Amino acid sequence: MHKYCKMHWPLVLGVVGALGFVAEYLWQIALVNEELSAFHMMLLQTYVIGFSGMNVGSFVLGLVEWFIWGFIIGAVVMALSNHCRCMKGHEGGCCGSGGTCSMCGKDPCQCK
Repeated sequence: MHKYCKMHWPLVLGVVGALGFVAEYLWQIALVNEELSAFHMMLLQTYVIGFSGMNVGSFVLGLVEWFIWGFIIGAVVMALSNHCRCMKGHEGGCCGSGGTCSMCGKDPCQCK
């Protein structure tokens, strides 16, 4: 099984979270039904701490918050799925980096 380096999941899910917020923000702009727009605005105010409306400050705040939440979720996914820890980084991933697994002492490629 391929092992990922420490920052792969957190960074990827952080970017996905930020892109998700951009999609939500654009969806709010595209909504034409007043009731649906009000409901969606209420959801944004619930999910984004400090969201005050459709302005630049709220957009930047939401982008940062959703990146951070994605990063945290990615860190949890990484911690739960990667029982071997890389000792040295490698471009192609942890496998073959010359490091050893902190749990079994083998190369991360051979960990099961």
